[in-house]
Order: sequence, then structure tokens, then C-alpha cells
Amino acid sequence: MYVIGIDIGGTTVKAGLIDGTKIISKLSAKTDTEHVMKVVAKVLKELMAENNVKASDIKGISLGCPGILRQGVVLLSANLKLSNCNLLDEMEKITSLPVIVKNDGDMAAIAEYGLGVGKGSTNMVMLTFGTGMGGGIILGGKLYEGQGGAGEVGHIPLVYGGKECGCGNKGCMERYVSCAALSDLAKEMLSEGRESILVKEDKIQASDIEKAYLAGDEVAKDIVEEYTNRLVYAFTAYSNIFRPDTIVVGGGLVHAPEIVNLAIEKAKAIGYGYKGAPPVDIKIASLGNDAGILAGAVLFD
Repeated sequence: MYVIGIDIGGTTVKAGLIDGTKIISKLSAKTDTEHVMKVVAKVLKELMAENNVKASDIKGISLGCPGILRQGVVLLSANLKLSNCNLLDEMEKITSLPVIVKNDGDMAAIAEYGLGVGKGSTNMVMLTFGTGMGGGIILGGKLYEGQGGAGEVGHIPLVYGGKECGCGNKGCMERYVSCAALSDLAKEMLSEGRESILVKEDKIQASDIEKAYLAGDEVAKDIVEEYTNRLVYAFTAYSNIFRPDTIVVGGGLVHAPEIVNLAIEKAKAIGYGYKGAPPVDIKIASLGNDAGILAGAVLFD
């Protein structure tokens, strides 16, 4: 039997048909923040039709969504227009199959811990960088959810009175270290009028910034220097709070591995937070952007 994993992102809704621990088919659609569940239903229906899969062939469906979730209810999603939305009930209206709903960062953490680079860890922190910044926390081999909403690593305050965040607060971590924040930083530096092979556009991809950096572009060098310094703050913050065996870096930032590796080296040079502290193994996620989908393979194993 198959499992279907669905990952709702701020930009894209992705779904994958899983056989064992392998994704054998994927579909995606642009996220419509006004009609999120309509997009989910459409992608699910098309994925099953394309693969000639019936409901009786499906063991269960995992659904990951950004925001604060409790027992399948989205209390608030900063990057989606969802509040007090019962995704579990909504999914039951779409299908009569078993459904597990969790925060998208938690889903990525479950997948990397069970199938990826976090395998073998006892305590692991997952950091996902995309439109926003999410994550998940594995303590003692189990997902830590607190009262619901634990693991919202992107909304830890970083700068007092800083940039406004979609969650309603100011100065949140994600406003400085997400991929969107990296794009904003690049646009700010390109606005200074210096010559660069980078082109100022609405969204500047992390991978394009990395290419320019490796090509010796001076503006890109400054962007990467500033951004990696910020990233070190994130790495050291979570190292100090949790002192995990492993921190896993996922999301869109995995497409710029040299930028991530530079930040890892900087974190290592300052002792992962404080001198004499036990080291933390900071790794780039092995499952890439598929982690949120593959959580289903672990949850319905």
C-alpha cells in the first residue's frame, strides 16, 4: 500500500506518492492563500488520478502546514491566511483515509530523523529556511510539541524593535535568516548602485547569490558575509538552548550549500555558542525539499 505526503508551503503545495520510503510520483501547485484547502484537494485528486491509485490503495495521508498547530487545528499561520482552521476536519471532508496533520517543520524533522542525516541522533533540531523559517525539535528520540506550537524557531526574537513579521511581532529570526530575508538583503545591497552580475528582481534565489559569490562578485561577497553572520546567530542560539547532537539545515537554503557550509565553519570557530561547549554536528538535510512529504513514510510505517 502507498502513503501520500502533502507539504503546504508559503509558495507551493507539494504532494508525493510514497512506496515504502521512496517518492514515486510528485505534483505541485501554487499556494493560494485565500483557498489553501482547495489547492490541497486538487493536488491530491490529480496525484491519485495520474497514478491510477484508489483510496483503498492508500494507507494514510500526512499533511504538513506552517504555523502553530494543535491536534490538527491551525491556530495561526503567519505566512498563510489561516487561523483557527481545523485541517484534520477539512481533510476528512476530502477523504475518509487516516490523516496525520502537523506543523511543516515538525514533518521535516520527523523525516530527517527517521530517514535522513538525523538518523542515529538522540536530540536533533531541524531548521527549515524558505519563505519563512520553521523547524522541529526531537528530544530523547521523540518529537517535542509542547502545548502545540513548540518548534516555531523562526519566531524567536532576534532584533528588538526590528522588522515586522507576519506573526504580528517585530524582529523575529525569520525576518533576518529565511530565504526571503536573504533575497531582501540582496535587493538592499543591489540598491546601492554597485556593479554586480546579480540582477535585482522580486525574488533573488539563494542559489543565484551563491553562484555570484563563487564567481568572485564583490556585492555577492558582502551579501554572503552579512547573511552567514546572521545564520551563525541562529545556529548558536539553538545550540545553546538545546545542545543537541545534530542541527539539520533544510528548506530552500539547501540549494546554496556553500553559503550554509561557510556559516557552519563560522559557528564552529566560535565554539557553537560558548567556549568549551560540547560540539554540535550541523548538517545539510539529505532529503532536500522532499522532507515534508517523506514524513508520511515514517508516520505510517
